[in-house]
Amino acid sequence: MAKNTTIKKLPIKKILLIITGVIILIIAVYFISLPIRDKLDQNRFEKLDAQMQLVFKDIKAAANNSDQWNYKTSCTPNMTGWARTGGYTCTALITMEKPVTTVQEINSLQARYYPVIDSFSGFTQKTELNPQLPDDFGKKFVVSSAEKHYIEKKSGVECIYIISLNQSSEDKNKSYSENFLSGSTINTDNGNISTTLRCREDSRGSWY
Repeated sequence: MAKNTTIKKLPIKKILLIITGVIILIIAVYFISLPIRDKLDQNRFEKLDAQMQLVFKDIKAAANNSDQWNYKTSCTPNMTGWARTGGYTCTALITMEKPVTTVQEINSLQARYYPVIDSFSGFTQKTELNPQLPDDFGKKFVVSSAEKHYIEKKSGVECIYIISLNQSSEDKNKSYSENFLSGSTINTDNGNISTTLRCREDSRGSWY
């Protein structure tokens, strides 16, 4: 003889109370976890700063006071139109600029500093050194550049090394493309070499 099985249904009021309780719990966990996530994010960028200071120290040792290198950290608010999103972009930046007059000077600078950066144990190499089109960097005294991407191991932040040769001053008798586009001849053999190692990523706060 078949038995009838009765399934008790929860009252709608009780179901609503359970749903409300779950939502409140989720919201509470979210706000409680905010300081923890902020602290983890801050620690991440502090690790990046510490690593970049080590790279900067190695570069300055290689320079031996012959070139002026600079290091700075900064954070800027992320914007949507005129409104802040609440997030930031934090950057650790190592830079050097100087006038150059020959391809030999450029290659000498590249040979002195690039191996220091490329061999730093705190970096994972993401790409090969990539001369930008038309692939004239280090070959001709023209507007040109090369770049390479890394991942800083302790923070996971992506870094980019860029070395570029540009006009030291604009020739007013030439068009923009003749002055600044890759492959353009450097005016009167006076160029400006710019070398940067930049690590940048979105952050939860202004940690620098």
